[in-house]
Amino acid sequence: MAYGLHWEWRGFGPLDPAVRERIEALPTAQPGVREETDSYLWTPQCTANVKFRTFGEGSLKFKRLVRVNGPVQLWLEDPREEYRLPVLPEAVRKLAEVLGVVLPLADGPVERATLWQWLQQAEGVRIVEVKKRRTVHTWLGNGMQASIELADILTPQPLQSVGIEGGDQTEAAANAVVSAHDALEVGDVLVALSYLDMLRRWANHE
Repeated sequence: MAYGLHWEWRGFGPLDPAVRERIEALPTAQPGVREETDSYLWTPQCTANVKFRTFGEGSLKFKRLVRVNGPVQLWLEDPREEYRLPVLPEAVRKLAEVLGVVLPLADGPVERATLWQWLQQAEGVRIVEVKKRRTVHTWLGNGMQASIELADILTPQPLQSVGIEGGDQTEAAANAVVSAHDALEVGDVLVALSYLDMLRRWANHE
């Protein structure tokens, strides 16, 4: 939801109707429901959350885990690491490094179809398509604010995900995430897992 360094808590599982009702009663940060199908890339040695986004014109996006502090995680979403398609050779090199695989050396922009073929031929790469419907809300409490993403995962497994994000890397933002988590009681019904954790499960059970 946010670029830059920010604290986050995320959980997956069947969402209790009462918790869903509390989230949906919050003000919306983005209008309407957005349906997306993103293709996540995973290997056992993967060091970042990497996906092909279908939203807008499409892009290849990297999201990196920086630090864990108790129940919250500090993630980096650098706008310079979201590459429009066709991607530049720099993005291909970075992708090979993050996935821990060998990809052909590109000498110019690479179309999605070509990169897709390279990934399918690379040893150990799993491509997991995640289709979801999502809404984004704003939680406010005791002078603190956090963004709440509510997502219905349709594939590869029907379940729900809730992501709670602070606005930046400060201690205040981390406290806002924890406060929203406690106020909404999402930790009572969802298992705390990142997308990297879920990709490991999905990739090993497909």
